[in-house]
Amino acid sequence: MATFAGREFTTTQPKTPDDNPHLAAQLYRYVLDYYFAGPRDAQEDPVFRGARTLDLEPIGATRSGAVRPGLLEDFYFRIHLIPRTVDVGNVIVPKTETVYFWNAFLSDANLTAINATHAEGLSLTGPTPTVVAAPLAMFEYTLTADPEGPASIDATYGFVVDGITYDLRILGVRFALFPVDPNQGEPLEETLEWRTAILTAGDETEQAISQRAVPRRTFAYTLAADGVGRQTLEHLLWSAQWRALSIPVWTDAAQLAAPLNSGGMSLSLSGDSLFAFRDGGVAILWASPTQHEVVDIATWTPGTLTTARAVAQSWPAGTEVFPGTFGYLPAEWAQQRRSAIIDIARTVIELDPARDDANLPVAAAPVTHAGIEVYLEEPNWRDAPDAGWSAYRDEFDPGIGPWARWPRQTFSAFWRSYAWLLEGRPAIQDFRAFLARRAGARVPVYLPTWQDDLTLVQHIGASDVAARFALVDPAGLLGTHPTRQVIALVLRDGTVIVRGISNPVNHGDGTISLDLSSATGQLVLTSDVALVCYVPLWRMSDAVTLVWHTAEVVECGIRFRAINP
Repeated sequence: MATFAGREFTTTQPKTPDDNPHLAAQLYRYVLDYYFAGPRDAQEDPVFRGARTLDLEPIGATRSGAVRPGLLEDFYFRIHLIPRTVDVGNVIVPKTETVYFWNAFLSDANLTAINATHAEGLSLTGPTPTVVAAPLAMFEYTLTADPEGPASIDATYGFVVDGITYDLRILGVRFALFPVDPNQGEPLEETLEWRTAILTAGDETEQAISQRAVPRRTFAYTLAADGVGRQTLEHLLWSAQWRALSIPVWTDAAQLAAPLNSGGMSLSLSGDSLFAFRDGGVAILWASPTQHEVVDIATWTPGTLTTARAVAQSWPAGTEVFPGTFGYLPAEWAQQRRSAIIDIARTVIELDPARDDANLPVAAAPVTHAGIEVYLEEPNWRDAPDAGWSAYRDEFDPGIGPWARWPRQTFSAFWRSYAWLLEGRPAIQDFRAFLARRAGARVPVYLPTWQDDLTLVQHIGASDVAARFALVDPAGLLGTHPTRQVIALVLRDGTVIVRGISNPVNHGDGTISLDLSSATGQLVLTSDVALVCYVPLWRMSDAVTLVWHTAEVVECGIRFRAINP
């Protein structure tokens, strides 16, 4: 038994997870008990005549509270599970983790049981109870998480040591890979859908409120499965149609620039700079529906992808590598049995908005007018765009006689569809950035009508702040109505000049003058002008579909509605 100043100290510590008194705590208790005012602390020389000197006896004190751990307790006189919580992440293929049990007591510890709770699809291998851990002994356990089991992993292994339980917690999510690629004979359709609440005032001005932080996304494509791939698909539908699946982003096919050996963790990629790889996501090494491997991404920079764990197989240079996302198959699946070994289906996969990254770049608008973006990419004229007008009017019709109708406004709302053909990844990503800036219907945009709306009848000087056009608007809306206050001069050399217009003056000779918001800065001849078009302020639809013909060619058609600024 150790002693200090005649006091005894216990050096053998109890095996409890919370209360481990040690030498420092006992020294602190010694100070509390024995360092109190006594006769030696009495004032010997009174500060004023008549003062009395009192003899003081030690006053005992009883204090309660928790012992504050010291350096010694940080490591010793306890049981360590390293780590205490294991996050296995996305379990698409079997994953293993190493867990250590360390007896940090200076005496034997008896591991009498390991109790598993909600551990379906998990296994823990290592020294089995009952086993005695010598002082400072360490045991190694291997935790394996299989793809088969509950979709959500929240399990506990309780290590019972001398009657006290120490918990090891396991977290993760199980996914199965949807291993059927699209039929290349038909395009893949990617739909982005925002949600916006529109509040309309009596004068038809609007306020838009976004109800989704990120758009929801779906992939729709035709697939053909044969042989073992068809059998795999059928078993997947039987067992996992209800659960979240890992979905390759088929539009983003990178390639291995160098061979990847089994056990490697660094992938050299080519053609991936604008793709949807991201830190903490997943990637799929793909050869066929029956030969593939899913890996967790630790870090990604264009050209190099580092995995969180070593790959299990060797892969040659040129192997396709897709970023992965997560989603659900439709609740009702229909397919056609073309033969005994071939199935054809059209599927719509809803991606999980909590785990999906829509790969929408953040970029500033290149052209603006009055602080609002002007989008000047000319649409595709292969198909005639749809356009129309909607009257602002109310009506009362009891159905048994005359009806009553009255206008809310003296003009109609104009809508039309725009379609764009995008070639090359830079153009595709620029367009996705445009969609991100719109956030569905929330953020309006100026778009030229790209039709011949006005005819310039007089040259415009470089410093002129007015222009003269043929009179086409007897109603007097030109330059005054909100949807007729911006025009675009589209020149034959491709230049587009956007200016605001105001103060219409009818000259009585079939022409009208309009003030420009600023000078053009260049001489504009009437012969230089291909067309003059209105530039209304538009609100985009919340749902947008990108039609992927190839990884480099995309078509997109969107309906827009003209609004008041």
